[in-house]
Amino acid sequence: DGRNSVIGHVLVPGKDAAIGVISDIDDTIMETGITGGWHNVVRNWKRIFAQMPQERILVEGADVFYGAIGGGVSVPKAEQPTGSFIPATHRPFYYISSSPWQLFSYLLAFQRSRNLPQGVLFLRKWGFNRDTIGEKSHGAHKQKSISAILDHFSDLRFAFIGDDTQGDLPAFAEAVAREPERIAAVFIRTTENALSDVELDAKRVIESFGVPLWLGNSYAVGQDFLRAAGVAPHGETSRIVETVGPGSGEEA
Repeated sequence: DGRNSVIGHVLVPGKDAAIGVISDIDDTIMETGITGGWHNVVRNWKRIFAQMPQERILVEGADVFYGAIGGGVSVPKAEQPTGSFIPATHRPFYYISSSPWQLFSYLLAFQRSRNLPQGVLFLRKWGFNRDTIGEKSHGAHKQKSISAILDHFSDLRFAFIGDDTQGDLPAFAEAVAREPERIAAVFIRTTENALSDVELDAKRVIESFGVPLWLGNSYAVGQDFLRAAGVAPHGETSRIVETVGPGSGEEA
């Protein structure tokens, strides 16, 4: 009852932004410990259900990689206003996860504790239905969210970052097939699992449109490709990465 007030934060792409970043969360920036079957879920139950955000394991090298692709903080420390202010990176970030909205604060706390770029979160409303149960639900949620972002920010191109555990590659391929000229690059962090037939088909789709595609298990290697492509901390580029070629030590 009566008047109430809350503190909120608004994230808006800068006027000079030309490229945005759409990223997965689970096993892309935060280790879940559940890939590989139910035995890993049982073995890592404490990590999944009991650990606080600051205790969760960051995917090695993700903070440095994301900081580089984000182009650095948009407002220098000396110029940051006082009060409730969260500095954002030059390139806007959009995080898409199959996690429920109830984990919004948890995921935000994890990102802040690891100095990851702040960005909008697209989570799911869970229920006992086909929209949230089953492997297909992951890809459907991500495809819907990606389409919404592309439609709303029609003047931006995007780099996609995901992994090979929850339908990221097929979801990214669908967006590439729809608007290939707007996808600057696709990064996929690989686990120990071999790509499925569906993922291999998605890989071929992305490559057929000439969109740079990187698949590897080390962000440290990905960081090398960012530097080789000339991604400046305070500038944009029409080419985010070079496609990984044969003999590079990573799958392409």
